[in-house]
Amino acid sequence: MTGPQTADGRLIAGRYRLLSSSGERGLGTIWQAFDEALDREVVLDEIVLPQRLSRARRAEVRAGLLRAARLASRLEHPAAAKVHDVLEEQGQIWVISEQVPGHPLAELLGEGPLPPRMAAEIGGELLGALVAAHAIGLLHGDVRPGNVWITDEGRVALTGFGTSGAGQADDIRPLDDAAPEISAGRLPGPPADLFGLGRTLLTAVDPAAAAAAGGLAPENAPTAGLSAGALRAGPGLRGQPGGPLAWLIEGLLRPDPDERMTASRARRHLTAVATGRPFEEVPDEPVPSPPPGAFDPVRPQTHAEPPSKHRRSLVGALVVTVAALGAAIVGWTMLGGGSGAPQAGTTPPPGTTSPKAKPSATPSTDPAADLLHPYRDDSGFEVELPGNDWRHEDVKDEVVFTHKETGSVLRIQTNDDPGALNQLVGGTRQQLDRTLGEGYRQGRVRTVAYRGTRAVDWRFLWTRGDKTYQGSARAVVMGEKEGYVLLWTTADDRWKKDYDQYQSILQSFQPAGKD
Repeated sequence: MTGPQTADGRLIAGRYRLLSSSGERGLGTIWQAFDEALDREVVLDEIVLPQRLSRARRAEVRAGLLRAARLASRLEHPAAAKVHDVLEEQGQIWVISEQVPGHPLAELLGEGPLPPRMAAEIGGELLGALVAAHAIGLLHGDVRPGNVWITDEGRVALTGFGTSGAGQADDIRPLDDAAPEISAGRLPGPPADLFGLGRTLLTAVDPAAAAAAGGLAPENAPTAGLSAGALRAGPGLRGQPGGPLAWLIEGLLRPDPDERMTASRARRHLTAVATGRPFEEVPDEPVPSPPPGAFDPVRPQTHAEPPSKHRRSLVGALVVTVAALGAAIVGWTMLGGGSGAPQAGTTPPPGTTSPKAKPSATPSTDPAADLLHPYRDDSGFEVELPGNDWRHEDVKDEVVFTHKETGSVLRIQTNDDPGALNQLVGGTRQQLDRTLGEGYRQGRVRTVAYRGTRAVDWRFLWTRGDKTYQGSARAVVMGEKEGYVLLWTTADDRWKKDYDQYQSILQSFQPAGKD
């Protein structure tokens, strides 16, 4: 991959101002740009076909781009980055996509592996986007952590639809990272994208083992052939080889696409791990079939008019496939991660466990103010409060604890219909904005691992009269109908003093039903 390029303020199609490049994807360069017509930030993929291709081969690849990009512009799914437009200017193809705010999964993995439950949640959303794409005859072709983005509000978005995929042979690009069927010269179909999903999940739960296996590191790892020995070298596999996701990952990474796990079965596995339900209790929902002939080779229109010098509407994608693993992936399962039936649930990551609080109808009145005092709500959640100087009240769907001396406030909001995590976060932030008014200023937002799943943290400031307060919020969705928001506010001059109390509360919090 080449380094960032400068854009020199180029204007594409009279409206898209190139700002800077942010790397490469598939056959082209990714540009950060600004749409001057609609006043919004966008991403432009500049598709560059290899010069060595013959005229006939270039026409064939362009036909594939045209077909796939038209499909990509029709794809509507919350976990698929939206393709706005595709155009051709002076013979160059450009794909215009949604600018997804946030960070790539590859960056998040730089902080360490994800808990299996969090990885399953992300994998489930990615699978939903892939199933929706396959149902209209569209392949992604480059499913990997670098193309998976997590927004500030917790939305998962798979980028690269409409840009990643005519590379089905080594005259387009090298086959080092192709799915096994492509390396064997077979035409790819939906199983190739499922292989990429399996590779992404393996990288998520055990980046070190994936890197040792070759070609599976979050980004820029050297590609090497996978072997059982390489898998055994992965340090994370010695303790918990993929945990409850190992059975799923082995199924998705089978070399023969005809034997690879289906999307329907993969969805059941991911749902079981993400919700903690037994696999047998998750319904088997059918996956829509793609249109007949959807993944057949695309031939160029021989009677098509030559492109004009002006902008032409196009939509396109190349089938860029993922790293070949080889049959030795089965050996990974035999190390202990995939034997027996798939498991449900997971163990919280280090540092998130706490002693189990004993049920109590109200906070304890123990006079020892330096101890943690358990509280159990009627809805089932539990939390430990530092000290006993807390005033407690129930307000609609939240419990409010106010410290009698410092005035610090802890609010725990419950929601039995939270929707997706980004919906819960968005609704809470709008509520804060309405409630606190002009004095409310939002600060840093980030996605974190919490209780084995994803959570979103954000900081905020707000003023009332001449007083300034600092706050922190954590939103998390547990299972299908358990949404929680923990809000902590304190006077500005007490923020650092009381921050440890807030962290202690976060560590002690137990959602309903977690005995």
